Amino acid sequence: MPARDLRTSLALAVFLAFGLVLLGSAFQGWQRLGGKDWNAFLGQAEAEVMTVKAYHQLPLWNPWRKGGQVSFAQPESMLLSPVTPLALLFGVPAAFKLLVLPLFVFGCAGMWTLAGYFGLSGWPRMTPGLVFFGSSVFPLYLSGGLPNWLCAVALLPWLIWLYARGLDDHRFLLGAAAAYAAFIFCGAIYQFVLIPVFLGFHAACLALARRSGRPLLGLAAVIAGGGALAALRLVPIAEVYLAFPRELAARGRYLTPLVLARSLLDPRLPDLTTPWGAFRHDDGTWIYWINAGAYVGVGAVALALLGTLWGWRRVWPLLVPGALYAWMSLGAGVRPSLWNSLHDLPILHSMQGPERLVSFVIFCLSLAAGFGLQAVDERVALVVPPSLRFAAGAGITLLLAASLALVNAPISATAFPVDPPVGLHPGPFHQSRLPSHPEQWGGQLYEAVLANRGNKQGISDVPSFPAVRTEGAPGYRGEVYLLDGQGQVELAGWSPNRLHVLARLGAADRLVVNQNYFPGWRADGTIRGPLLPHEGLLSLALPAGSHDLVLSYRPSRVPEGAALSVAALVAGLLYLRVRRGRPATGFGTAEAAGLATLAVLMAIMAAAACLGAERNLPAEVPARLRIAVPAPPTRGW
Repeated sequence: MPARDLRTSLALAVFLAFGLVLLGSAFQGWQRLGGKDWNAFLGQAEAEVMTVKAYHQLPLWNPWRKGGQVSFAQPESMLLSPVTPLALLFGVPAAFKLLVLPLFVFGCAGMWTLAGYFGLSGWPRMTPGLVFFGSSVFPLYLSGGLPNWLCAVALLPWLIWLYARGLDDHRFLLGAAAAYAAFIFCGAIYQFVLIPVFLGFHAACLALARRSGRPLLGLAAVIAGGGALAALRLVPIAEVYLAFPRELAARGRYLTPLVLARSLLDPRLPDLTTPWGAFRHDDGTWIYWINAGAYVGVGAVALALLGTLWGWRRVWPLLVPGALYAWMSLGAGVRPSLWNSLHDLPILHSMQGPERLVSFVIFCLSLAAGFGLQAVDERVALVVPPSLRFAAGAGITLLLAASLALVNAPISATAFPVDPPVGLHPGPFHQSRLPSHPEQWGGQLYEAVLANRGNKQGISDVPSFPAVRTEGAPGYRGEVYLLDGQGQVELAGWSPNRLHVLARLGAADRLVVNQNYFPGWRADGTIRGPLLPHEGLLSLALPAGSHDLVLSYRPSRVPEGAALSVAALVAGLLYLRVRRGRPATGFGTAEAAGLATLAVLMAIMAAAACLGAERNLPAEVPARLRIAVPAPPTRGW
């Protein structure tokens, strides 16, 4: 076996073994369900799988979630990620668990590849992957039920590497654009929004270092190309959020430098078996540890400081963005506040939790730690033979990994604490109140799909108000009814995206469907046209007479987004064909045509998302439909 392949195999074996040690306790009790946010992802994925398998429909609408919600346009949907094929084959809970270890190894391999690009070799090349993925970040995201964030941290090093390679060979920029689009396909909306800021800082540093505007132009191509490739998801999401803005008062969120330092160095863990998983420091500050926990220990920080001094010239364009994100992660805890300044910008104002940016800080710190071990390795090489040099590097690396596993491995055992459901028998669909598990956020969502019952209490990132009535509650009149009772109505057929309704009216009346109003619902049959809201519910005015109606959810922007994504993919493939066989290092006609095509596609995408979007909802939509997420307390979370 060639030496290069042997080194790669050794690195992958080390990463796999480390992943088994760090995450192995999560796989005990294979059938158990997750706590905290897991119920949202399990429920969303089960709704998508059920819609495809049982009803043979594209998952556009989710009637089981919070009184009826968009499904395809749900920003954290992982429909177009590897979760879906795994779920179709092995079931939803198993799909997420089967994905965890491959994601871990894939992310570590990305850090190993990026470290090699920066010139690291041997054990120092493995160090960034072991530190970044061995920190609290990955197991805490697993415990917190954030599989989309697991995908995001695994994709991050590959995105940075592809972008760096793309500055010398433009073909790699297409790979970087695809990696950026993959964030939204994996439901990582938070990182999809904030990564351009991180890359913007990085590109500005590279432009200064190279005295060239090429890094900034390359970044523009990556962001535009990734956005165009992701139009299939972005256009429907934008349409929903223009109608239902997500308003977050997050300018008061904060950390302090002392708390940030403790999150890196303090091995103590809160009780992660509770939904909050909050940690109270000696100064009285409370932190939701899933967001802020990032333990790497004194050894990794010492190596990072040494690596910063020793390898500054090579890595400062990444360390500066890391320092700026550390500043941003402090939120309103410092003056001036970089977070507050950026949070006022469009799109960024929908983000919350500056403490979540700590993961970017650990990413940069882990690369610096690799340079620190390289500095130690080179000093050792001056005084010991090669065999002892290898043993010394292996000893330091494995000692560092063991110290991380000792603190962070127990976190994974808290990921799946909920017993699997038993005795669920689906019947006719109806809105219901389902009991909550104390370990989870919100009401049951996975169980709701299995029982074919809508869950009014289910959590969602789409800020609509659940206007539905639940069975047995005051005012419940069934899943379809006539507002004034001027006749009879029957739900003759039901599926997630389509309802078949038969009605016979003696006088004009209004048909009401006990699901939340969203733009995109239409009626066909004896009456054609869009459904309108009535007190937050779907409704349709009907004249006297007999009616045979099909009510279906057909969001207009999904086909348009798909067409834009296909056009972007074709443009990228054409560019690769033109530049095949040789590195693309200059800026020529092909690059100019590619940028012009991206500009046109982005303009069309903006028009598709904004023009005709129902930003001004009818007056009868209650004001509470545009609900804003409340601000956390000034002190703590």
